[in-house]
Amino acid sequence: MDHPDRRTDLELFEAIRKDDHQAFDVLYQRYGRQLYLFMLNKVRKAEAAEELVNDVFLILWEKRDSIKISTNAAAYIFTIAKNLTLQYIRSSHNKQQFIEEIAAIEIPASAAADDAIYYQELTSSLTAIINELPEKCREIFLLSRDKEKSSREIADELKLSDQTVKNQLSKALRVLRYKLNEATHFLFNFMILILSILNEG
Repeated sequence: MDHPDRRTDLELFEAIRKDDHQAFDVLYQRYGRQLYLFMLNKVRKAEAAEELVNDVFLILWEKRDSIKISTNAAAYIFTIAKNLTLQYIRSSHNKQQFIEEIAAIEIPASAAADDAIYYQELTSSLTAIINELPEKCREIFLLSRDKEKSSREIADELKLSDQTVKNQLSKALRVLRYKLNEATHFLFNFMILILSILNEG
């Protein structure tokens, strides 16, 4: 019979900083359900709540080296959850449009030489990050970007619900946003500028 892991949250975070996957799993088991119920109460959509919980733990894992918690680990985790929930609520009205815009970004033939370099660096960064997405998430994103399929067409092709496809596209966007902002802050801001110019046209 397995005995429950009695390490404190702070001890789990210390182990996670050392790439301890078991400690990460214990933390997920300890807080995953609480986070799901908290987020479900806010967003009112089960699939969206599940995706947001995954995003919380994605952030915790990817930032494990820099996380410093001295007292209340639960408060830290739920602060991340609250921020992600607010971002989801604020962006839900125009999320699909923005996903389609970022998915369709490409280098324009008329770009000047210097601008083309920035575009090429951005495209390389995007490609590398897309290749790191979970398999199903990547497949859905590429069907949207490369095949120009709608969420409904992708859902029909992969035998998924339309909402699941939208959630996966949203997840891909959040990962892209996070990774680009972390690794290529300037290029990300440049991309947003280009998108805003295109929207004015």
